[in-house]
Amino acid sequence: MLVPPRIFIVDDEALIAWNLVLEVEALGAEVIGPFHSVEESLQSAEASAPDLAILDINLHDKKVWPVAECLHAGGCPIVFVSADFDHAYIAAHFPQARMVHKPIGPGDLDVHISDLVGWP
Repeated sequence: MLVPPRIFIVDDEALIAWNLVLEVEALGAEVIGPFHSVEESLQSAEASAPDLAILDINLHDKKVWPVAECLHAGGCPIVFVSADFDHAYIAAHFPQARMVHKPIGPGDLDVHISDLVGWP
């Protein structure tokens, strides 16, 4: 039997965060979060060892970069979700990361989850 992947979710907009949770749970994966701030998510990122992270870039006027760096250092694949990407920064610091533009529609993350963690 396959063990469901553990997917770390960070988004400061509660409705979007819960939509991400519902989409991930519908795929049968386990959700870690959702987290809504850099500080909150950074504490959990260090301890949770997720299989994949879905991260909004802008969190209450702060960037998610410290969280992404922590997860990336632990070998966690990252999917950034945002309406505003810093493509040069992402390419330089997280070259394997995926990017999904907001608004996110049903199924927009499925291919990334499948490709990055082999689920479902």
